[in-house]
Amino acid sequence: MFDDLFSDFEKEFKRMKEEMANMRKRFNEQMGKTLKDLKTGIRLPRVHTQDMGNRYVVKVELPGIKKEEVMLYINEKSMELEATARKVAEKVGKQMHETKAMVNKFRKMMTFPEEVDAKSVKTRLENGILEIIVSKKYPMPTKTIKTKTIRAKKKIAVKPSKSRKKSKK
Repeated sequence: MFDDLFSDFEKEFKRMKEEMANMRKRFNEQMGKTLKDLKTGIRLPRVHTQDMGNRYVVKVELPGIKKEEVMLYINEKSMELEATARKVAEKVGKQMHETKAMVNKFRKMMTFPEEVDAKSVKTRLENGILEIIVSKKYPMPTKTIKTKTIRAKKKIAVKPSKSRKKSKK
């Protein structure tokens, strides 16, 4: 009785294992084709946002992107950045001429914690770093506080509590 039960279980388990192996094989074949076409892998550019009090400074890594390939959409509460890089590679051999076109697209949306003045945007693309500066609509006033150094006049010894002494016994 138990032999039949385990026999059926083994057959079903073996069938499922073979089906999973076939699915993995098909997936790897399909992804291999896709990744071979890309040849660059997938990478999201780093984005660094800094609150400077009266404005936000956003820096985005966009290596190899030209300024004509960048679109920036901004309103009082959010910003959307879109960059599309088109590269054409040509390979000339003895009897063959091959041309490959590659398109990399990047899109980033972000919201600002405070409203910004969309008309005040300044951008600069230099050495693969896009810098976006946008002024806040209602900048919060900043206050500078001087820090004082406080020196103790006497050394204070810290004694272990009674509960610690009891736990050692």
